[in-house]
This record gives sequence, structure tokens and C-alpha cells, in this order.
Amino acid sequence: MRIYADLADFGLGAMVRLVAALRECGKDATTYADFAQCVCALLHESFVGHDGQPQTALVRMYGTARASDLPDALRPDLPGDPTCLTLLGTVGTEPAWSDRTRSVGHQVLPLVDETHVARLPMVAALLEQLGVDVRALTAAEDDVMLPANEGGCRIFYVPVADGSPLIPAQDFVREHAIASAVGFGGALPGGEVFAVVLFSKVGVPLASAELLETVALSLSLAALDVAHAPLLEESGPPRGLGDLMPARVSLSWALVQAHERASALEAERALFAQARAEYDSRRTASLAAVAMRLGNVQSVGEIPDVLVTDGLTVLGAEGVSIALVDESRLAASLVISSAFGEDVAQAYATLPLDDALPTTYTARTGKVVLVEDSEGEHAFPAFRAVARAVGTRSVAVLPLLVGERLIGALTCTWPQPHQFDASGLEVMGALAAQVAQAADRARLIEREREHSTALQRSLLSDPPDVARCTIEVRYVPAEQAMAVGGDWYDVFAHVDGDSALVIGDVVGHDSAAAAAMGQIRGLVRGIGWPGGGPADVLHRVDEAVEGLALGVTATAVLARLGPDGLLRWTNAGHPPPMLVTGAGVVELGNAES
Repeated sequence: MRIYADLADFGLGAMVRLVAALRECGKDATTYADFAQCVCALLHESFVGHDGQPQTALVRMYGTARASDLPDALRPDLPGDPTCLTLLGTVGTEPAWSDRTRSVGHQVLPLVDETHVARLPMVAALLEQLGVDVRALTAAEDDVMLPANEGGCRIFYVPVADGSPLIPAQDFVREHAIASAVGFGGALPGGEVFAVVLFSKVGVPLASAELLETVALSLSLAALDVAHAPLLEESGPPRGLGDLMPARVSLSWALVQAHERASALEAERALFAQARAEYDSRRTASLAAVAMRLGNVQSVGEIPDVLVTDGLTVLGAEGVSIALVDESRLAASLVISSAFGEDVAQAYATLPLDDALPTTYTARTGKVVLVEDSEGEHAFPAFRAVARAVGTRSVAVLPLLVGERLIGALTCTWPQPHQFDASGLEVMGALAAQVAQAADRARLIEREREHSTALQRSLLSDPPDVARCTIEVRYVPAEQAMAVGGDWYDVFAHVDGDSALVIGDVVGHDSAAAAAMGQIRGLVRGIGWPGGGPADVLHRVDEAVEGLALGVTATAVLARLGPDGLLRWTNAGHPPPMLVTGAGVVELGNAES
């Protein structure tokens, strides 16, 4: 019966199907060699990849035997009666690998003594990992048989075959792309030791290898079906081993226990996988939320609190700061999350780039710094004072890179010692990449805003002195993001001495609106200076905007203050002016038509 299993992801279900199939190998076997060949064929054919090709290049099963029990053709020419490791079964991708009689140099390996075994690195490692007492084995003592309990079956495991000293045949490893070697062993009914080794072309994780302990116990149980058979066809008549029922009971009980352990381990792994999946889901959602919010920030100062709200929960971090290197590359401006308080934000608003701090080191060099506890004080002497001031024990500092341009550093902090793992560093790396783009974009927005604000302020001159009244100006944007736009005010004198007061608004909140505002303001001044009523002036301004094809939409209120103290006004789409009397009464006047 052939099953399908994956060595790279060998689970409980596949293991149960495999051990059930292996127990059938002893039903029709007439020798241990027949049994072993069936085992090797089943393992080679069952472990397949998604492409349907075998994952093992070679599977071999060995058993120990006294030299005197071997056929004359295989008996080593050595004094005494040494224990030999005998090839019982072999199946592989090369035709010669599926016939044990064609094996060169591996059919019989004499195990004369401990020193001799030590000269065979793979055999020595195999016996050691299987828990075999090499001294007892080579001396052929009665207690060499592995006990049928939870400690009696272990695994042989070489996770990386390339370059491993445990596999001397490195030409074989490279030629056939062997990734891992894994095996298992146990006791045969007559007291001999068996070992199965799989040379895998895929990497075998430890979780897969550990399940082979149960396979070993099952194989020991299946071997009871050939307990009385000779080792090889040429080995002579069947052996008489007496009653095997105690061995069956002992192995069955050990197998039940092994299944229970494997089931418990699989359940734990399933719970861990579920927890990890939930964590990954939260992490993905967190990163998506951060990316969405960072895409809308208008200033660097908004970024830390966005990270605290949406980005740090999956990391357990409580604070964050962003250091941005200035153009001189001598200092870094620091923006800190509001959780640290205003005093800390002001105290560390600017840091010299050569300070002995993790943040400035990363901002200067672009290298990641991880401080899990107070040991950071040794590498960064200035860190102690800062850590105490902000209540920090651990920090992770990652560079902020825009392409290959280093613009600063992102620092995440923990109030308690924190151990960093690959998953957490992956999240922080993703956050740092998003923050770098957002911070670079926000700095460009801020610079554009500064330039536009300077332009706008330059167009909004101070009001002139006007007889019989005092003029005060207060210009406050409704939102920071709307600080630049088409709003304007103006006060100028008509040619006849009357004063003109203007409040207007060009549609838009950007530098283009500010530039258009300058044009409209100039038109109002130029057309209104010679004189005329407010309504007439605005009418002529409207004609000029249309005639000059300025493509500008604006609202305005224009008032004229005469020497008699009378205020005449008109508006075009703009709210009317309000008069607040000394008694606090608000009055609305009638517009001039």
C-alpha cells in the first residue's frame, strides 16, 4: 500500500497512514532482507513532492549481526566473531541503488570495537543519536537490544547535509542535491539493532524528523512477523526465538504511548499555528491601517501618534520617535509620540548627530541597533540618561531610507526588557519603510507650505494708518492643512482720501490659489484706487477677470469708509460684514447695490 507524504511537512495524519502501511511489510516476507526491501521501497515511493517525484534519493535499512551468522561470501576476513552492520534493504533513484548485492563497500561494515566505529563518522553518529551503547554492541553483549519504551527509539538527524562531517560522501551529497539526512532505529526481535536512513532532496524540519520515532516503534512491531526468518536468503535455516508475545505487548504499549505523545505535540503545534495566523492577521491589518493613515499625514509631527495608535500594538512597544537629519547633516530633529509628554519632546527636539545614542548612531550610519536591556549603556554611554528620562529599557532603531538616501531613524521603545525576534523585526522594517516615505513626503509638503505662506503673507501687507479709526488685522486659518490659500484682506486709500476695506476669498487652498489671490487683490486695488462706489468697483473687477480670462472664481466684500464716518459696502458671494457696537450689539448693514 503506497501513501503520499511530504518530508518537508510530515504531519500526524501522514505518520499514522505510514506506520499502518509499514506493518504490512512483514506479512509475506521470508527473510529480514525481504522485509527491509519492502520498508525501503515503501518509504521511497511514499515521500513525494508536489511534482509527484520522490523526495528521497536513497533509502537504506541496516541491521546488526554476528559475522558467524553471515553467508560465507559476506563474512569479513577478521579474527574473532565481530558484530557487523549489514545492508538489508536499499531503494533509490539509480537502478544499482535498489539491489543490495550491487552495493560496493556498504554490504557489511564490521564494528570491531569503539575505535573502529569512531573511524566511520556517519555510523558513529547514527549509533550515538539512536542511543546505542557502542561498547556493548561491539562486544555483542546481551543487553545491546534497545528497550521498547519511550527512550528506546530515537532519531538520526542531519538537517543540512552539504558540508556536514557526519556524511563523508560529500560528492554523493552534491551530485544528487541531498538537502538533509534523517533516520530512525530500534530493536529486532532477536536483539539486533536496525537503522533506516533516508537521504532527502528537500530540507527536513525537526518537527518532521521527530515523528519518525513513532515510525521506528511501529517498524519494530512489524518485524515480529519475520522474527523466526533468517537474516538473508543465504543465512541458513529459520531461527528459534521462542515466545514473542511479551515483545509484542511491550512494543504495542510503547507504540500507543508514542502515538499519544505525537498527538499531543501535533495539537500544540496546531494551537501555535492558529495563534501565529491570528498574529499575522493582526499584523497585516495593523500595517494596512498605518499605510492608509500615513498616506494622509500633512506633517512629520503627525506620524509618531499614527504609529502608536495603529502600528505598535502588535509589537508591544509603547513609544516611538522619528529623527530626521537636517541639511547640514550635523544634527537631527526629533519628533516624539505624545505619550512621552511635552517636556521630553522639548528637551530632545534636536540632537547632535555625533551623540552617543542609538538613534543618532542609526541616523548617521544607517545600521540597525537593538538594545534588549541596559547593556546598551556600554555601547552608547549617553543612553542611560535618556532611558531614565523617558522610562525606557529596550529600544529598536531602524534606518529611514528613501531609495538609497538615508533621511533619519525610527526608534521604537519598550518600558521593560524586550527580546527581538525575526517576526517583530520584519514588522518594524515594514513600518520604517512606510514612515520613510511618509516623512519625506510630509517634509516636502511642509516646505511647500512654508514657501506658499511666505508668498501669501508678503501679499497681505500691514494696513495703513487711517484717520478717525483704528484698523486691526487677525488672520487665522481654520485648519493647519488649509494655512495656504486664496483668503485675503486689504486696506487702501482712494484717490479722494476715502478708505477701502476688502475681505475676499479665491476658491482653493494651495499655492495656486494664493497666486490667483495676488492677481485679484491687485485688480481690486487698481480699479478701486481712482474712486467709485463699492458695487461699481466689484462690477468692474468682475468684468476684468472675465475679459482677461483669468479663470478664477472668488468671493469678496468691499467697504468704503468716508470722512463722515459712514461705511458703505457691497458683497459678491461673501458673508456680509458685521458691526459690533460698544454695547456688544451685533448689527448687519444694508449692502450698496
